Amino acid sequence: MNNSEENTELVLKYLDGELTEAEQLSFETSLKSNIAMQQEFENLKTAKLGLKHYGLKADVAAVHQDMMHAIKGNDLKVHKLKWLPNIFKIAASIFVILFLALSYKFFSVNPERIYEEQYIPYTIGIDRGNANTNSLEIAYQNQDYQAVIAVYKQLKKASTKELFLAAQAYSKLNDLTNAIIILQYILQTEGNEGPFHDDAEYYLGLAYMWKHDYNATFKIFEKIYQDKSHVYHEKVSLGTLFDLKLLALKK
Repeated sequence: MNNSEENTELVLKYLDGELTEAEQLSFETSLKSNIAMQQEFENLKTAKLGLKHYGLKADVAAVHQDMMHAIKGNDLKVHKLKWLPNIFKIAASIFVILFLALSYKFFSVNPERIYEEQYIPYTIGIDRGNANTNSLEIAYQNQDYQAVIAVYKQLKKASTKELFLAAQAYSKLNDLTNAIIILQYILQTEGNEGPFHDDAEYYLGLAYMWKHDYNATFKIFEKIYQDKSHVYHEKVSLGTLFDLKLLALKK
């Protein structure tokens, strides 16, 4: 087995969760410095997402292993060689279907459409008789985003809510750089238990998406997809992750 085949086998085992904890750590360390393995990892991860997304009841590693067994003759007795063509037919059919599905999705996936599907307008309720309601919140409620930023810049110390609304205003004004800086700050200072953690995390992913940094969005959305307790868990599907992978490949 050459290095390329070894890399493929290792990546597949990692994706299928077949490595020990020590092997996983070793793989992740090697991945950081091995460009060829990184490419193999991204390709196979996309393929695996595609298989799941289209409901194909096949496992990438299992198909690969069957093909290797067929080629090398492992565990195949002489009287069973007549089944060899069928193995190739099954494997070929799976990959042809996957190739056609990926090709269609690759050329039809639309970043604006995906953003619109994922975007949720963030609204707040205003009790004008409440002494705690400030001018920044009122400006945000009135969708006067320039005023939100003006008030925010005058604050000596902004609350987490004010920071988040300012980030929303920056996003509305297409100033994604400042929006991302504020959202990252909220996540760093609030930790996982802060009241705006989930909001900041999801909208940070959206900001990266609008900035066409699909890999950054994928990392955030993958985390949300795996966390069933996340407020925005239901908004991120396997199809969303698959689309983001394709957008990253198209970029």
